[in-house]
Amino acid sequence: MAQTLLVWGGGGNLGKIQPASGGCQPPDLREQTGGLTPPRSLRSAFTLVELLVVIAIIGMLIALLLPAVQAARRMQCTNKLKQLALAVHNFHDTHNRFPASSYDPIYISNEIRSGGFLPLLFPFIEQNALYGAMIVMHNRTADIGTDARSWQIHNKPSGRTLVDAFLCPSDGEARSSWNPPDIPATGTARFFSFTNYRASRGDLAGNNVLTAGTGAYDEAYGYDVSPDTGGAGAANNNYRTTGWHMNMPRSWMRAGGRVGGFTLISSGTSNTVAFSEGLIGSSDANETRYKRAMAAVSSHYNQIPQNCLNTRGANGQYLNPTQGLRNGGDNHWHGRRAWEQWPTSAQFYTLMPPNSPSCASNWQYSWTSASSNHSGGVNVSFMDGAVKFITDSVNTTNLGRSVSAQTPDNPPSYPVDADGRFSYGVWAELGAVNSTESVSP
Repeated sequence: MAQTLLVWGGGGNLGKIQPASGGCQPPDLREQTGGLTPPRSLRSAFTLVELLVVIAIIGMLIALLLPAVQAARRMQCTNKLKQLALAVHNFHDTHNRFPASSYDPIYISNEIRSGGFLPLLFPFIEQNALYGAMIVMHNRTADIGTDARSWQIHNKPSGRTLVDAFLCPSDGEARSSWNPPDIPATGTARFFSFTNYRASRGDLAGNNVLTAGTGAYDEAYGYDVSPDTGGAGAANNNYRTTGWHMNMPRSWMRAGGRVGGFTLISSGTSNTVAFSEGLIGSSDANETRYKRAMAAVSSHYNQIPQNCLNTRGANGQYLNPTQGLRNGGDNHWHGRRAWEQWPTSAQFYTLMPPNSPSCASNWQYSWTSASSNHSGGVNVSFMDGAVKFITDSVNTTNLGRSVSAQTPDNPPSYPVDADGRFSYGVWAELGAVNSTESVSP
């Protein structure tokens, strides 16, 4: 019997191939389906045009959201800087003085060495528990691995704590690199924390020479020897009146017996820098980004700041890729030892413009610049609590001049050389407690 084949025709119509000769005709399927034609198959992919439209929309959303995210981070950063300035006010209300940059009487009374100013602010930034754990009287018979047994601030186990109040949300790289050691069963370990916020040292470093028994400007109280390692001082807790003092005659941040209060600030609290941002240094010994390392350049009160500035190359890199310090320690102190007293730990100079290189002769002689990931400048808090954005183009001048040699007992009150008194510019004067220049941020 001859048969008729059914086929799909154009437009989805059901067609027939008629047999060559007679025979039974199959039923018309359209009659059985109510005249409807079978549906088209579902599409399995987007067209190129549709994909491009989606990508364009996503790009527009990112472009709209990114500035908002950056603005939110900057707002968080400015709020933290303000809170630090207010913490200094509250500390002053309690102790009638500023916290000392090193050898603070609070450390001396608890027999703690190498402590910086940041732990002293813990009670005023809602970190009372951490303060109580870290600032505890030294006890040489306490169990090893406890805060009481550790007389050096960096050996205290409680110190391996990141404090959010000291971290800028725009510096996520720092948080990701934090990896504190475990508490050892015997011996000691160095417990570090990070800070993105640095106190102003002004524009003029004091003479940091260690001078024994002369009443020198940079003397302070410290241990004669470690009470845990024996010696003349161990049995009697013998103190001495000498030590690396790191004094800054133009700064509110001073050490030991030279610490002062708001009466130091003759230039006005609204014109005196308290804190700034600072990117945390890299732990990579081969770091080539100048905002994450310390250039090996002589950096002290009688050196030439321009020599440090000249290390800057293009795209945030050193002009000389081997310029960063390679001695195994200083990059780590570039904001990586928040609780310690050293100049590279949590302090900076208003000397070179923001986001300039930082330089150091070693861990005590250094010029640390303000820095941030914000475009075009840094956030800065002033001694009155106000926070302002200081651009990289803020006025600086005379960076090719160095300050004349000084004696420890007679540091200059302002930059001076053989040609007389001079100024390093607006940025420098904003960092000075005794500026007589007419400046405004």
